[in-house]
Amino acid sequence: MSNTQISYPELIKMVHPDINPNVQDVGDKIATIKRHRDNPDFLYKLAVKWGFFPETKGTKIFTFKVGNVVSYIMDGIKRRAVIIDIQNFPINRYKVVIVDIVSRTVFEKFFDNINVSEYGGIEVIGKANETSRLKADFLYVVYKKKQEKINQILFPNRNYRFVDKWVYCTTLGRRIRVLRTTAKRVYYWCERTNKERFVKMSSVIDR
Repeated sequence: MSNTQISYPELIKMVHPDINPNVQDVGDKIATIKRHRDNPDFLYKLAVKWGFFPETKGTKIFTFKVGNVVSYIMDGIKRRAVIIDIQNFPINRYKVVIVDIVSRTVFEKFFDNINVSEYGGIEVIGKANETSRLKADFLYVVYKKKQEKINQILFPNRNYRFVDKWVYCTTLGRRIRVLRTTAKRVYYWCERTNKERFVKMSSVIDR
């Protein structure tokens, strides 16, 4: 092994509570190590991140944050894209919006955890440069305008939990994020009470 690599057994020993009882979140760390057991370079980066080795140039691990670049595979081809937006939904999930500036494609992925460097085959590999970020921003603006036209109609008996759908409620005097609808009700998430509430379908406009 080089000085920027570490083997799977070595890192497992470092996080084992019998050897290092001060390690936090042992179960999560072991699961991460097992996923990357055949990648000694990445295991070394994990060891640096967790404080077992001092950080050196090129060992920083990036997580899912706006402005970072991700690597993913589509149709057997390895591609790169920019994280342009992250939205936190009430059910403790995150919608991560990723823009591939080469294919001019926008992806919306739902994650349970964004404080990781890899999730569902998508790996964060660094920060986007200014040019890539500007192109991604422009493509995202175009995408949102198209989505606004598509989402102008609010349908009854629909699930909108994973859609960033807002309407104006005349009885509340403000806009609300729609979670779901029935024939006569619109359910939304109330930030003040931290609960799901509803208003009459007839009280919303922009639908």
